[in-house]
Amino acid sequence: MEQSNPSNGFEFSFIMPVYNTERYLQEAIDSILHQTIGFEKHVQLVLIDDGSSDGSPDICQATKDRFPNNVIYIRSENKGVSAARNTGLQNATGTYINFIDSDDLWEPDACALAHEFFSNSPNVAVAAFGIRYFGRFTREHALNFKFKRTKVASVFTDPDHVLYHAVSCFVRADFAKRHAFDEGVTISEDFLWIGKILLDAQEFGVLRGAEYLYRKRDELDSAIDGSKTSLDYYFMTPRVSYQGLLDYSKQRYGRAIPWAQNVVMFDLGWRIKDSESDVLDEQQASDYLELIASLLQQLDDEAIAQTGNLYSEGKIYALGLKRGLSYEEIRDCIHVHGDNVCVIADEDKPIKLKPYSPSTAINVEQIALKGASVVISGTMGTLLPTKRVDLTFEVARAGKKTQVNHAELLETPDCFSDLFLGQSVPAKARYSIELPLNDLPMEIRAFAVLDGRRHYSEFKYLEDAPFTSEQEAAYFTDGKYIVRKVGKSNRVIAVEQYNRKRERELKKALR
Repeated sequence: MEQSNPSNGFEFSFIMPVYNTERYLQEAIDSILHQTIGFEKHVQLVLIDDGSSDGSPDICQATKDRFPNNVIYIRSENKGVSAARNTGLQNATGTYINFIDSDDLWEPDACALAHEFFSNSPNVAVAAFGIRYFGRFTREHALNFKFKRTKVASVFTDPDHVLYHAVSCFVRADFAKRHAFDEGVTISEDFLWIGKILLDAQEFGVLRGAEYLYRKRDELDSAIDGSKTSLDYYFMTPRVSYQGLLDYSKQRYGRAIPWAQNVVMFDLGWRIKDSESDVLDEQQASDYLELIASLLQQLDDEAIAQTGNLYSEGKIYALGLKRGLSYEEIRDCIHVHGDNVCVIADEDKPIKLKPYSPSTAINVEQIALKGASVVISGTMGTLLPTKRVDLTFEVARAGKKTQVNHAELLETPDCFSDLFLGQSVPAKARYSIELPLNDLPMEIRAFAVLDGRRHYSEFKYLEDAPFTSEQEAAYFTDGKYIVRKVGKSNRVIAVEQYNRKRERELKKALR
C-alpha cells in the first residue's frame, strides 16, 4: 500500500474510488482540478485504486506527482467500492467530503457554490446538487425538481425531497465519518450511508447552479448497468439498504418518518416498473415478491400512492401487493371520490391516487369510411374496471335530436403493461364504433362517464390516424363524404357530403 502524507487545511475532500476506468478517469480528475474555487488552495483529492489492472494506476500516480500536497493516492488489492470509500473516509482531511465515481464529472462551480451555501448556513451539514445524465443519453434526474432554488430543506417539513445519492452531496466531515459503508453491499451501497446521515442531520441544503454529471456508458459495462444480473440486487439491497433505512429511522425517531418512507418507495418504484425476471428461478421470484411486499407493508399508503416514480397502474399494483390483493381485486377499489381518483380499500378511507380531471383523452388510431358509415377506433386509458366506464359518442345533426351511441370497451392483450416480475396489468381499453352517415352534415363528440361522472373528452390522434392533434384544420375524403377535424380543441370530428367546391375551400384553409 502506497500513501502520501495528508495535507491539512482543505475545505473540500473528493474521494474517488478507481477500478479499471482508464477511459474516463482523467476527465473525472480534471473536473476536480478545474474547480473555480481554486484546486491547490481549497481542494483535496483522495484517489483509492481498488486493484485496477488497466492504466488507471498510472493516471493516479501522475496526478499525485503533479499535486503532491493536494492528492492522496492509495493503491490496494480489490475489495470493492464500499471498502475503497471507507479507506477514503479514513484519509480525507477536508471540512466537507464528497464521493465522485471515476467515470463521472462535477461541473466547475460546484465547490464555489457549496462554499457560499455553507458560509451562509454554517449549521447545515449536508448540501446536495442535482444530477444530470450524459453519455448514452442525456436527461435530468427525475428528482431534480427540488433544485429550482437554493434553500435549506428538512426531513420533517419536506418529506417529498427524496435524496439517496452520496455522489451529489457534500457532507461535513464530522457527519460523514459517523457511518461507514457496509462492505458487504455491492449495489446501491451509498443508499443507506447517505440516508443515515440525512436522518442524523435533519436539515440539508438543496443547491441550484451546478450539477453532478452521471455518465451512462455506451458500453453498458458500469456496475449499475450489470446490477440486475446479480442476486444481490434482488435480495441484499432491499434487506440491507431499504430495510436498514426504515430501521434506522425507527431507532432515531420511534417510527419510519414519511421522508424515509418516501426515499425507500421511490427506489422501490424502479423495481415495480421492472418486468424482467430471467435471473430468478420460481422459488427466488416468490421470495423476492414476499420481500418487496414486506417492505410495502411498512410504508404508509400515502407514500405508495404519491411516489413520483410510478404511473398510477404501478401504484395500484403496489397498494394491492401490500394487502395481498391481486390487481383485479385492488382495481375494484378505485373510485372517483370528490375531487380525486382514490383507492378505497380499508374502512372507506380514501387513498388519493391523482386529482380528478373533468377531461380525458380518447386515442384515435383510425377513422375510416365504410359504405354509408364512419368507423372510429382506438384506445382510452382507464384505471377503473371497464364495467364502470361508459364511453359515449354523441352525434349532433342540424334540427335533429342528439344521438347517443355507446362504445364497447375491450381489454385486449395489447392493452396490458408489464410490471413487477412479468405481472401484466391493464393500462388502457380498446374501442371501435360505427356511426351511420345520414342527415349530413354531422358533428361527433366523445364523452367518458366514470363512476357516473361525465368527462368531456378530447381526441388525441395517434400516428396512424388521418389527422394530427397539432393541426388546426385537416380533412380526408373518399369522393362521397368529407371527414374533417374541427378547430384547435380536438373535441369535434365533422362529416359532410362531398362536393368539389367544399373541398377547394378546405384545401385553401390548409395553406
